[in-house]
Amino acid sequence: MNPKATSIVRSKERTPLVLWAVVLFMFVSIGRIQELIPGLEGLYPGKVFGILMLGAYFFTSKKNRVSFKEFPELIWVLGIFLLSLLSIPLSVWPTKSAESAISYFLNNCLLLYIIANTLTSYHQIRKLVFAFLVATALLSASALASQGDALRISAGGTYDPNDLAFLLVCALPFAAFGFFEEKGIKKILLLLDIGLIIATVIFTRSRGGFLGLIFVGAFIILKTFRKRKLIAGLLLVGSIGVFVLLSPSQYWERMSTIVEPEDDYNVTSSAGRIEVWKRGLRIMMENPLTGVGIGNFAAAEGLSHKDIGGKWSTAHNSFIQVGAELGIGGGILFCLLLYYLFRRVRRFSFKNQELLTLKNSIEVSLVGYMVGGFFLSQAYNVVLYLIVGLTVALSCVVKRSGLNHV
Repeated sequence: MNPKATSIVRSKERTPLVLWAVVLFMFVSIGRIQELIPGLEGLYPGKVFGILMLGAYFFTSKKNRVSFKEFPELIWVLGIFLLSLLSIPLSVWPTKSAESAISYFLNNCLLLYIIANTLTSYHQIRKLVFAFLVATALLSASALASQGDALRISAGGTYDPNDLAFLLVCALPFAAFGFFEEKGIKKILLLLDIGLIIATVIFTRSRGGFLGLIFVGAFIILKTFRKRKLIAGLLLVGSIGVFVLLSPSQYWERMSTIVEPEDDYNVTSSAGRIEVWKRGLRIMMENPLTGVGIGNFAAAEGLSHKDIGGKWSTAHNSFIQVGAELGIGGGILFCLLLYYLFRRVRRFSFKNQELLTLKNSIEVSLVGYMVGGFFLSQAYNVVLYLIVGLTVALSCVVKRSGLNHV
């Protein structure tokens, strides 16, 4: 291996201010600590940490100087954001669209861009991944601790059971692959995090979360079994053990509707996913250029049957969500983003095991996103843009080191 490439893994360095700011902002945008700690939300931590992150980026950070030409993924994200802005004047609810585009989606884009441009070493990328795992672990612990008599657990006001399961499925690969590589206390902590994630997903009783666990778990085992048969086998047996011990009979009754959907409301009801998907596709075809406006699927779907009443539903599918809200062009850009991102991650080829661990974590997390995103409205979820940022940053770090990875 190229000695210079090896040094990017082994080097230690001081954590730059911009990374600390990104971590704090991520604890707000992903960990939602302002909803878990009483009184914190009134201090507007999102705005405070967002301003700190931008200030650190512009005045103190060492930059990667990422090229849009080299990373088409950034072009597709920018295109989606521009379409979200163009959708505002013609949207069903302009105020809602403006809030979604500027107060929410713009934050995700800024987080992506700053991560891609300022993580200049493997060591920094690992720190950000660790912060992501800490944030999700706190969410899991909070959700489990506040379960009470609730049939399905959630976290704060942001994550309903399905959203919480989705987030944790995306975090699981980073914890699992990290567990295979770390030693000592870190290995124990990551094992506890894996247990927390699986237990929380079980208690959300989310069918999408269950499918995500199956797909993500299968990819994790397949990618590790060749070199670490014993550890991979033990992790598989341990995960199954957690399921057997924690999942009540009602859980499996609910999961059985995945393969026997005849009596499930998602198939039989006009408010179920199948009918909502049909209405979403119809909305997209009726508004092919600008869509109904970012953040306005539920309003447009509800208005489509206002004469007969009924539930106003979200898209329950990220692809239909983007297509209906931003038009056919938005749907195409979203598909291009996922395709180019997945292709880039798949083409990474590392001999160094630590770099390979990070590559595998990002790749399987993206699989979890796509599986969960097919059943939920997660097109603008910050996790996707975190994955994009980590992928671009890793590519820049490895390229600058002189390691041929593609």
